[in-house]
Amino acid sequence: MDIRKIQVTGGSSFVLSLPKSWATKHHIQKNDPIGIITQADGNLLITADIKGIPTQREKEFFLKDYADPECLFRCLISAYITGYTTIRITAKVRIPSDVRQIVRVYTQMTIGQEVAEENDTFITLKDILNPSEMPLDNTIKRMYTIVKSMHEDAITALEEKNASLCQDVISRDNDIDRLHWLISRQYHLITHDPALSRKMNITAGAAMTFFQISRTIERIADHAVTIATNVQNLLLLAEEPDG
Repeated sequence: MDIRKIQVTGGSSFVLSLPKSWATKHHIQKNDPIGIITQADGNLLITADIKGIPTQREKEFFLKDYADPECLFRCLISAYITGYTTIRITAKVRIPSDVRQIVRVYTQMTIGQEVAEENDTFITLKDILNPSEMPLDNTIKRMYTIVKSMHEDAITALEEKNASLCQDVISRDNDIDRLHWLISRQYHLITHDPALSRKMNITAGAAMTFFQISRTIERIADHAVTIATNVQNLLLLAEEPDG
């Protein structure tokens, strides 16, 4: 923490000097405006972004570095969660079909990610979602509703010996994953973008709480999947002939 003393000028004005390294990094010049934000906890936040323009971040994956398409999928999810707005996959030769399939699965498993441009040797993914249109509390409520029904249906499947209901419970875990990844992404964006925090009317601390709740609900969903899978196995065993 950089601690600085307040100076008083003119008998009523409080003056605080800015760290030179910060001013240089943000190209602050004499008479340039800066933003001062009073946060919910009473602290002040100083920002060079006075227009509130969302930060654009780009990530590029070179296909030669990812022999395993599943590894590429995990890296794409990681880039999504950490808030990249543009993701590019490039190759020196034609991108194989299994990689294109991974990209399709990625766009289906994430919210707001779409293929913006592609040819034989590159694919560009863009984020088209406005984070402020998906309040975290609404997403948590939706996750709760889904996971509650998953557990209820897993028990019903056991009682009624319903294998298809088991599979339906398992498939709904994808919806929970999509929503959990969205909240994880929004949490990272809010903690790094004061303008978004103001626009969504939520503090970084509150966003962290929603993220932790989301992670817990996601684990509860995994337990529902385990129950449904075990019921499936029991039903298969019951169908096997004796002896």
